[in-house]
Amino acid sequence: MSETRFSSVIALVRVLAGAEPITRQHAALSAALSRLRLATKPAEIERLDRMIWRLWSGAGTREAVASLQRALQALSADRFGAALKALDEAIGADFAFAEAWNRRATVYFL
Repeated sequence: MSETRFSSVIALVRVLAGAEPITRQHAALSAALSRLRLATKPAEIERLDRMIWRLWSGAGTREAVASLQRALQALSADRFGAALKALDEAIGADFAFAEAWNRRATVYFL
């Protein structure tokens, strides 16, 4: 299977599993990062920062995002084992979900 065809299959599977299409997500993220680069007002910077984190945190499949949310709740209660379990589930549900990998690395760091 060619690389282009393979990436198209992955994109289709991600959309069918409930993830936002990668191109739409990438465009929204690129726009937010560009606006952040030009922002000067603290309130605007904070709003864009929250938007970027929402995009990153919601980039997985529905199941992966739900697992990430459980992990964040566990982390807020200092339940690191439960957080790791939920993050492993998120990664298992969507191996390409970068924010789940990022949070998992953070938990190991903590």
